[in-house]
This record gives sequence, structure tokens and C-alpha cells, in this order.
Amino acid sequence: KYFSNLNADSKLNDRILARIPADAALVIEFTNERSIYEIFKDYTLFADIIGNGQQSKLERLKETLSGNQELAELFNEQKVYLSFHHDKDSLSFLWVSMLNEPVADERLSFLLGKTAIVGKSGKYSSIAIKGINEPFYFFRDDNVVAGSFSLAVLQKSSELKETQLSPRFKEQLSRQTAGSKNSIRNQYVDYSTVMPFLSKFYRTKLTGHYNLINELDGVSNLNMNFRSDALMFNGITEIDTTKGS
Repeated sequence: KYFSNLNADSKLNDRILARIPADAALVIEFTNERSIYEIFKDYTLFADIIGNGQQSKLERLKETLSGNQELAELFNEQKVYLSFHHDKDSLSFLWVSMLNEPVADERLSFLLGKTAIVGKSGKYSSIAIKGINEPFYFFRDDNVVAGSFSLAVLQKSSELKETQLSPRFKEQLSRQTAGSKNSIRNQYVDYSTVMPFLSKFYRTKLTGHYNLINELDGVSNLNMNFRSDALMFNGITEIDTTKGS
């Protein structure tokens, strides 16, 4: 039974990772539970990294999904994956998680409608969240739910049939380590996509210390340790040593 559960978890994880487009340079993973939101409620350093606008969207989205007990229980204690993508001239995130139990689209829309205005945009559902000018688009693939405030990012996600992430990046995301279970948040970095990702935000060619990143070819699995005055990580970085420096 133990190994059958592992196999089932692996297939489930593959379905979640299959929703993340290949241009994700950074993926953040955490468990959807009240305690983590309480810890990060007044934590400003994370907003300094992703921007106040994206932080505000995440907070409002959390409030919407936990707006009534039945809706909150559908996602309670499930893993949430946030992948960050370049979108036009800005940063957008993709939110991916699992439902705890099967639920009809009509029922999900009804529950969301208690805390937000539910709409439709082509084949995607959407919700208008109070305080946010952009709708949150989402779709459901069986029990996997993916959503984004960027329709372009969500379209890329919905068109994927299997994971497009690099094999090493997928392995790091799939790997369960004893350390990650005790971490508040886990960060996964694919260095092969970091420079293409960063370069889209600059008009000039990135040189100097950025070349150090460009020379890296590997992935990192970083566990986050909470401190109110500093971002601190520890973990493992795997570098491809077969390539010349």
C-alpha cells in the first residue's frame, strides 16, 4: 500500500507540474493552511521581491478562496504552486493547486459566487475580486485547478498536455525531502531560464555580475527560513558539471 500511494502521489504531482509553462524561472511551493498566511500577514520582504501589486493580488485571492467554509475546505492543506512568468512588460504568476474532492463546475462556481462575481471568458471561468481591477481567470482539469490574472499565462498553461519543464527542474519539484516538510515555503530555481526571464525586463543587454547567473546550468531547491528582517534560504543546488565553465 505504501508504494501504491507513492505511485499515486507521483502521478498526481505530474499532473500538477504539467500545468506549469516551461518559461518559469521561479516556482514557490507551500501548503494552503491558515497558519502560513498568519505568519506572512505583515511580512513585507516577500512583497519587495514580487512587488506590492502581485502581493496584493495573492492576498485578495486567498481571502476569496477562504471566504466560506465549504470553499476553503476544498483547498485546505493542499500544496499550492506559484510559478512566475514574464507577461508583456510585467510579472505575472500562475496559481496551481488540487481540490480535496471532486466537485462539479456548477458547484464550484456557486461557492466562488458567495465571495466574488463569477464570469466566463471563452473556455475559461473568471472571478472579479473586490479591490482588484483585473479578473482572475481559471480552469479545472479534473481535480487540478490552475488560475492567473493573466489570460495569456493561463492559456499557455491550459494548452500543455504534459510537463514542459526541464527533467532536472521537474525532479527537484517532485522530490520530497525531510527538510522541505519543515519549511514554511520552498523555492525552486531553474538557472537555464533565469537569464531569458530577467532579460525581458531590461532594455539593455545584461552583463557584469549577471554573467555569473548566465554561466550556471542547474537547479536549486531552497527551503525558506522565516525572519522578519531578512530572507534566508538553505538547500541544494545541482550544477551540470559536464559542461565547461
